[in-house]
Amino acid sequence: MQQFGVLLVLLVAAVGDVLGDCTGEPTTFQPGEMAIGGKKGKCSNAEVVEATVECSGECPSNSKITFVPGKKPNFEGECNCCKIQTEEKEVKLKCTGKDGVEKEITKTVKFPSSCGCGECKKGGKKGGKGGKGKRGGKRG
Repeated sequence: MQQFGVLLVLLVAAVGDVLGDCTGEPTTFQPGEMAIGGKKGKCSNAEVVEATVECSGECPSNSKITFVPGKKPNFEGECNCCKIQTEEKEVKLKCTGKDGVEKEITKTVKFPSSCGCGECKKGGKKGGKGGKGKRGGKRG
């Protein structure tokens, strides 16, 4: 019976490691497939680029309420969501200005590069606690 208990604990730990990850697969964009709008006109990638466009999984979150006699309940918690991480990257762009003139430029942009756990944004109903106390969402 003791061996079964140890095996069950190991199995739960292994499943938690597999299901608890925040992951995503990079997507390859051929030249012209990734559109980027700007104040000066419309641009698209001039070269093949890879970007992470979707993340899924779970991240550690917790919620706790403390009752103290004579005081309002105290809510505490941490909400982490699976979300796209960005990094600064130089990208060659082909742009068409508002005047119709086409040119190629290299620009440093925040680019979706990977997935990771990050703090959930507050939201929900007005006056509510937002994302606090909720289990890490599939997408953040």
